[in-house]
Amino acid sequence: MKKILFLFILLALNINSYSQWIESSRPSPAFPLFSFSFPSANTGFAVGYGNTMIKSTNGGVNWFNISFFNTTANDLRSVFFINENTGWMCSTSDTVFYTTNSGSSWAPQISFVSDANQVYFTNSSTGWILSTPNLFRTTNAGVNWTKINTQMGYDFYFFGENTGWRTLYSGGSSSIQKTTNGGVNWMTKHTTSNFRVIYSIDFVNENTGWAGGYREHILKTTDAGDSWIQQRDMDNSAGFYSMDFINENTGWAIGDAGMSVYTINGGSVWNQVPLNPEELRLNL
Repeated sequence: MKKILFLFILLALNINSYSQWIESSRPSPAFPLFSFSFPSANTGFAVGYGNTMIKSTNGGVNWFNISFFNTTANDLRSVFFINENTGWMCSTSDTVFYTTNSGSSWAPQISFVSDANQVYFTNSSTGWILSTPNLFRTTNAGVNWTKINTQMGYDFYFFGENTGWRTLYSGGSSSIQKTTNGGVNWMTKHTTSNFRVIYSIDFVNENTGWAGGYREHILKTTDAGDSWIQQRDMDNSAGFYSMDFINENTGWAIGDAGMSVYTINGGSVWNQVPLNPEELRLNL
């Protein structure tokens, strides 16, 4: 689930060296994308500006339009599929939609007072939606949603039904907080200063995760978020707004002005990959 994404979304990488980025084709017009979800190696979905909704069935090499909206008045902010058929999507119409037929049709499930910006599920029943600043939870696949927190920040991530992490910002500093009861209560585990604002967070298992933010700040934990070590800090004006790891060694962070880095050794070394800033879109 994620905030800064490629307009040409899938990173087809050289598996051995991770040194090549190959641009995937997209339908025209090419609007900015805000979120993507791959429930399998071949099937993926992406949503974005102006009701953009596209789908790939060959691992992101090609994409085709599947949007059922007849206007471009709203933006689609976040999409998440738990399998190739069942998924949820948030929009700036304050409405959450769901599908059970791989995006061929969508039905409204719930409307919120403010924009729904992020949706995430850990299994077919349990999921969360961030309707800033409120966090809602479902335990019955979205049939009912309960408000469980009213002070959410930039990003959140759950590993299982109870354990999760979130990032908060307050007056030039930022904090990483943890929940062990599904998001009802949160405990501060790390605090930054000097405008090291944490925008994004990602875990590969219950113990190992990374957080990224302003000034190219990257942190890592190996003890379930109880402590964090700094891996990168460039003291500049660029920020990382999305991070994604596929295992304990390999991951990416992307952000301002075409800034992108990747690691193949768990963050001990981060390698820079220049991107066209027109291919990125900030989603806060």
